[in-house]
Amino acid sequence: IPSDGLLMLSAVILAMAPTIAVTFLASGPLHGRLSTGAMDTLARISGIILVTLSLQLLVSGITGLVITAIHMLS
Repeated sequence: IPSDGLLMLSAVILAMAPTIAVTFLASGPLHGRLSTGAMDTLARISGIILVTLSLQLLVSGITGLVITAIHMLS
């Protein structure tokens, strides 16, 4: 019997798969309709989102490392 965490992860993956598929399928037609300025704006917004996600992962990792080091020293 799978654990609750694995079941929840499976549900999230199954919910995200159609969302990602629709996004990829819609990107082609949208690319032709958007102006150069709109494409540039979307690229910049995507970059900002990517940077914030990477910073969040970095801070979480460093925090976990520091907490683990403190527990090991005490």
